[in-house]
Amino acid sequence: MLRAFPKGSAAGPSGTTATHILHAVQVNNQTLALDILTDFVNFLASGLALPEAQPFLAGAYLIGLSKKDGGIRPIAIGDIYRRLTGKCLSSIVKEEANHFFLPAQCVCASGGGEAVIHAWRHLMEEFKNNPDFIGMKIDFINAFNTVKRDVLLKECFEKFPHIYKWVHFCYSQHSHLFFGNFVISSQAGVQQGDPLGPFLFFTWCSKCLCQNCPKKLPT
Repeated sequence: MLRAFPKGSAAGPSGTTATHILHAVQVNNQTLALDILTDFVNFLASGLALPEAQPFLAGAYLIGLSKKDGGIRPIAIGDIYRRLTGKCLSSIVKEEANHFFLPAQCVCASGGGEAVIHAWRHLMEEFKNNPDFIGMKIDFINAFNTVKRDVLLKECFEKFPHIYKWVHFCYSQHSHLFFGNFVISSQAGVQQGDPLGPFLFFTWCSKCLCQNCPKKLPT
């Protein structure tokens, strides 16, 4: 999972990068460093870190990117240890996620984005001469920030309990988002700086959309 980080991945609030850690492990074949890192990731995944560390460890740096419509898209860069722990847990939950989400969603599915495109093209070709059918793309407004964390935590506990302790640590209280000299409180939604973010988003969606939940979402 450490090698899975793209080259040059940015550091989060701790200032440590994946490259720093990888070099520390690789120098003179530092098996001890890898063992310590593994123990630390397992410690975090067990939800045992102090609550006082949560606002920073589960926080992120923010970068504001311009949108075509003139708005701003906030990109969150999560801390490297949070991202590493999330990546490890993603690999553990992948098979169960495929079983739970497919075929309605393609999260955690290899080549899932391509499958959606090909399926869409196939449907458009099949029904192109049928005036009774139309194709419609639906998008969420501010999708990740729309997620209600209490619902998310409940669904994670019921559907994927073996990763719940870490998810609870990250999202049961507010965390810090650092933007220049400003500190913004992260109080809702999942963060793009979290490798588990898309997975948790669709876990929430499965409750609010796929099971006729009464919550109404903006589209």
